[in-house]
Amino acid sequence: MKQLVLLALPGICAALFFFPRPQKALRYYLLLLPFLPEFMVIKLGVSFTGSRIASIVFLLAMLYRCPGKLVLRIDRLDIVFGIFLATYLGAVVPGPPEGGAVFAAGFIFDIALPYWFVRAFVRTTEDLQEFVRGLLTPLAVICALAGLQSVTGFGLFDSFKTGDDVFGVYDSGMMRLGLVRADVGLTHYIMMGLFFASQLPIAIGHYMGQGLDFGRILQRAFFIPLGSFFSLSGGSFLVTGIGLTTWAARPLRKLWFLLGSLVLLGVVYIESFSNRGTLAILATFAATDGDSAWYRIRLPAAVFAKMEGHWWTGFGRDKPNMGTFNDITNHYLWWLMQGGLPCVLSFIGLFVVAFSRLYRSSQRCVSYYLHAINWGLLGCLLGLALGIMSVTLFGQMRTYLFLFIALSACSFAAAHEEQREASELEEELAGLADGEGDGDDAKEVLVLDTELDVRSFGTPSRLESR
Repeated sequence: MKQLVLLALPGICAALFFFPRPQKALRYYLLLLPFLPEFMVIKLGVSFTGSRIASIVFLLAMLYRCPGKLVLRIDRLDIVFGIFLATYLGAVVPGPPEGGAVFAAGFIFDIALPYWFVRAFVRTTEDLQEFVRGLLTPLAVICALAGLQSVTGFGLFDSFKTGDDVFGVYDSGMMRLGLVRADVGLTHYIMMGLFFASQLPIAIGHYMGQGLDFGRILQRAFFIPLGSFFSLSGGSFLVTGIGLTTWAARPLRKLWFLLGSLVLLGVVYIESFSNRGTLAILATFAATDGDSAWYRIRLPAAVFAKMEGHWWTGFGRDKPNMGTFNDITNHYLWWLMQGGLPCVLSFIGLFVVAFSRLYRSSQRCVSYYLHAINWGLLGCLLGLALGIMSVTLFGQMRTYLFLFIALSACSFAAAHEEQREASELEEELAGLADGEGDGDDAKEVLVLDTELDVRSFGTPSRLESR
C-alpha cells in the first residue's frame, strides 16, 4: 500500500496541477502539502520527498500552462530573499560532506520554489482570499486525525516512518499528559502544533474580513487551537498565545509606536536588572518541563563558543560536535551555524521587510478583507518569529514559514492593485457626476458607487470612513 501511494503521487499531482487555472492549482498544492511528510520518500537514485515531488510537478505544470505568469514584479522582499538564499547555499554547497549540489536542489524544492509560486500567482485580493481558503480547508480533517492519534495512538502515516538514512528516524508514540503527541502528516508533533498555531490568526483575519461576527468566527475556528493542543508542544502553545494576543491588541493598533516602545523598554529592563534574560523567559513559556527550558537557555552560549573562526562563513553542513547541545532547538542559531552571520542577518531581514510590507499594505488597502488578513498575517509571523527561538523548523513547516513571508509582499501588491482600481472608479464617478447626464447615466453612477463601496466581498469599504 505504501509503495502504491508513493508511485501514484506524481500522477495525482499532475492531474491536480495541469488542468485547473493556476490559482486553483496552487490551492490544490496547499491541500496536498500537509499530507506529504518529510519521511514519505521515493528513491530514484536520490531521495525525493513527497513535497518535493509536488513542487517539481507544479513547476512543470505552470511552465507548460502559463510560463509568462512565472515572471515576477520584483519586490524588495524578493531581493532580501535572494540574498538569504545566496548566502545560505554559498555556505552549505562547497564544503564537506559530499553531495552539496543535491542538498542545494532539495533546499530549492522545499523553500525557493514554493516562495516563487506564491509570489507569482497571488497578485490580487481575490487571489489572496483563494489562497487562504486553500490553507484552511484541510485543517478540520487534520485536527480529527490528530485527535484520533492522540487518544488511540493510531497514526495514519506511521507506516511511512522507515528511519530513512537521509532524513533520520522519526519516532511515533511519544506520550505526554497521558496522550500520544500527534503528528499526522506534518513530519513531527512539534511541527504539527506550529502548523495549527501559525494559521489561527490567519483564520481569524480571513473570517473577520468576510464580515463574520465573533460567534461565527468561533464556530469556524474553535478546532484550530485544539489541533495545536494535540501536539502537546510548549512551542506551539507559545505561538498560539502570541497570535491571540496580537488580535486582542488590535483595538490599540493606533498606539503601535507606544506599545512597541514599552515592549522594547521591558526587554532592556529584563536584560539589565533581571537574573534571567528575555530568552530565558521565552524558553520557560515554550517548554513544558524544566529540562527543556534549561537546555534552550544554555544553548546560545554553547553555539557562540563554537563559532570562533566561523562567524562569517558558518560550518556549512559539517556541524561540529556540540556534546550535550547537539540538538539545535533555535532556528536563528541553526542558520548561524550553517550559513554564518550574513545568512542569519538576511533571514531576520525577511521578517523586518515582511512586517513593513504588511504595514504599508494596511495603509494603502481599500477592502476591509485585506486590512483584516494583514493583521492575521502579522500575528502569524510575529508568533513564528518568537516561537522559532525555541525550535528549529523542518519538514513542511519550514516551507509554510516562507509561504507566509511571501504573502506579505503579495498583500502589498494586492493593496496597490486595489488602490489603482479605486482611483479609476473614482475618476469615472467624477466624470459622470460632472456631466448633466440622463436617467441612465444616474443609474450608472449608482452602480459604480455601489461597486466602490463594497469591494471587499460584501464587507464595508474603508472609503466610507475617508
